[in-house]
Amino acid sequence: MNNFVSYANATDLMTEIGNKIKALNGAYIFRGSVTFANLPSNLTASMTGYVYNVTDDFTTTADFIEGAGKKYPAGTNVAIANVGTSLSPDMKFDVTGSFYDVDAIEGRIDDTQAMIAPEFDSTTAYSINDVVTYQDGLYKFKTAHAAGAWDSTEVDPVVVKDLLSATEPDSLTAAQVQALIALL
Repeated sequence: MNNFVSYANATDLMTEIGNKIKALNGAYIFRGSVTFANLPSNLTASMTGYVYNVTDDFTTTADFIEGAGKKYPAGTNVAIANVGTSLSPDMKFDVTGSFYDVDAIEGRIDDTQAMIAPEFDSTTAYSINDVVTYQDGLYKFKTAHAAGAWDSTEVDPVVVKDLLSATEPDSLTAAQVQALIALL
């Protein structure tokens, strides 16, 4: 610890480390955890790269690169970024995590899944190569199935990629093709 003798306390040390990292240009500088309401309100170019961990759920405002109205959970990291130029800075918050507003896309996922394959129905008979979803899995029948309970020995799990590379592309309906294209 002899290298740090000149630093009087942890705050000075963190400031010095932050200055060294900031000198690298483009590095993140972690500034701690705050509530959404306590994020800085007057963003300046000197704050570029500052990262805050937001401790409560929040919805973005126009001050975010992502735009207003996106929901994020507590624990999301938010960085300050310059979306302008060095001569004309335009400072915004940028969500750095991989969180998505699932409420906004959940219905589209269900609709797409239904277009790729119907949910297994125990009152329906299925033929070889029929594709169904069952408990959020995608399956292709390898034997004929008489109407009745699910029998995992009659199916093979399949992934969307397998459907795209099927040797019999005519076996896909137009709706299935459209759903698969939507996933790309």
